[in-house]
Amino acid sequence: MRRGRPDESGELAAAALEEAIATADPAAARGAVRLSRQALDGLRGDDPHRLEYSLRLSDSLRALFERTGELLVQDEAVALLREALAALPSGRRPSPMISLASGLLTRSVATGSDIDLDEGVEILQVLRAVTLTSPEATIRVLTMLDDALHLRYERTRRLADLDEAIKHLRYCLGVIPQEHPSFWTVLANLSHELGARYLRTEDLATLDEYITAQRRTLKARPAQWRERAELALTIERRYRQAGSLHDLDEAVIVMRQALADSPGGEVTIEYLDAHGVFLREQYTRTARLDALSEAIEVRSRVTTMAADNGHAVLPEAFAKLAGALHDRYQVTADPDDLARAAEGYRQAAATARDDDPQAVHYLANLAGVLRLSAHRDQDPARLDDSISVYRRAVGAAAGDDPELGWMLSSLGNALWERYESSADLADLDEVIAVREQSVAATRDGDLAQALRLSNLANALYDRHKRGGTADLLDAAVAARREAARVAPDGDPEQARYLSYLSSTLYRRYTETEDPADLEGTITAGRQALARPALESSPTPPSPWVTPGSPGG
Repeated sequence: MRRGRPDESGELAAAALEEAIATADPAAARGAVRLSRQALDGLRGDDPHRLEYSLRLSDSLRALFERTGELLVQDEAVALLREALAALPSGRRPSPMISLASGLLTRSVATGSDIDLDEGVEILQVLRAVTLTSPEATIRVLTMLDDALHLRYERTRRLADLDEAIKHLRYCLGVIPQEHPSFWTVLANLSHELGARYLRTEDLATLDEYITAQRRTLKARPAQWRERAELALTIERRYRQAGSLHDLDEAVIVMRQALADSPGGEVTIEYLDAHGVFLREQYTRTARLDALSEAIEVRSRVTTMAADNGHAVLPEAFAKLAGALHDRYQVTADPDDLARAAEGYRQAAATARDDDPQAVHYLANLAGVLRLSAHRDQDPARLDDSISVYRRAVGAAAGDDPELGWMLSSLGNALWERYESSADLADLDEVIAVREQSVAATRDGDLAQALRLSNLANALYDRHKRGGTADLLDAAVAARREAARVAPDGDPEQARYLSYLSSTLYRRYTETEDPADLEGTITAGRQALARPALESSPTPPSPWVTPGSPGG
């Protein structure tokens, strides 16, 4: 076969490669490969154009691989690059080295080969240390190495690999001009890696650098509302770790600015919800009523937005709104806030899925608000409603629900309040049964354990006075002893429990004339006197059970 002139076939191959690069059509890339191979095959072994044509064939093969994913094509491209590098003097190696590193990394992504990835990283690290022919070549090497180091960390999850990626990104920011588009990509990548490192280590210095990187990005691109919202979340995370009120206040301000610039709709629900968390925490730390009122406005927006979009967060949003309204009621005593809180918990329970474990907690919190409202208005019918809802919550709760003890205790207290008004023995008997269940559901070491035992003893003691048998008084004494035993050392309530034990033992002594009860009366009384005196009556257990709800 007659061969064409090298310059003619080379020009045809070069034109075909340019066309292939300009289009995504695999046929164009195949044509470039065919012409490049013909041009190379048409050269003598000692032809000075051979190296140039070999590199062009490699580029054509890589273009074809990018369009078809054919690994054999990429393998040949890598092999050609290795041959070319072996024949090149050191001064002409950087460009083919970049191509080889690119080919290795591309193949590593396609095959998962760590060997290709490590070799690609090694080549790029060598290139990073040399002066390249143009700033663009330098930036390309740096950004390729950034991608490679990130990929290696994603595969190994080794902290040392993450630290190497962060170190490289810091270097990039000192080399790439700020006006170059890659600068901001590198800065965003540094923020991402620092965030990942903080989640791994909870290192405060890493978090500080992460925040600095986020601020730097926003300073150059202030219109990015989502990045501003993410900055607020990061600052609030530092507040939770370091406790600085300045961080909390800044998180509130930054999130408020971000939300003002957001497009609205479902995309902002999570950030709006976080803003409500920030504001309520601000109220908790400062007692600023304006922060709580803004939290209520934010919570109202979240519920409206979630309802309009059918968002899964709706039940929780109703519950959080109700909790904030209850908080404000505690300050202002506005009955409208209490009524809205009840409606919020009612809606939370109504919109929760059947398999939502929080549904019973929403019911229990609704019962707590109804109980508070009944106490405020001296409304027996509302107390009946509270008891009914408590029963629903307890009946629906899982046996291993960590809040079951609270719910049973709250039901027992509501029944006790009704018994105090009605003197109905049926209520008192149910109080005893429910409080026994509450004690059984309370884990050892729970701070409420002693109080629940004491409340059970109160009910048993009262039932004995109402014509009950001696075993009820014995059970009351046993509960008193256990309450005093499990109360933590230094608990100011311990003196009260011992005092109650002393009086209950004396009551039994008057009935049995057992000297041991009289001795126990004296011993418990002396122990009570040895403890710090209490000036106020014990606080009843909180009816609130949902995490983050009032009193929870």
